[in-house]
Amino acid sequence: MAVIYVWGLNILIRTALSDEFAHASGRHYDNDQGRFATPHSDALDANENKKLVEAIERILG
Repeated sequence: MAVIYVWGLNILIRTALSDEFAHASGRHYDNDQGRFATPHSDALDANENKKLVEAIERILG
């Protein structure tokens, strides 16, 4: 499990500090594929996004 967390942290550092992502604003980086890709269809669905935000707000109270 620790390796997964380190990899996850690595991509966050790369996206924040690396020139590799300097022109990537608004694009989806698929960490599993290691490249920019089309997001999952649910991520592009306004209704699904609304339901997600509502669920998060319920949890956070």
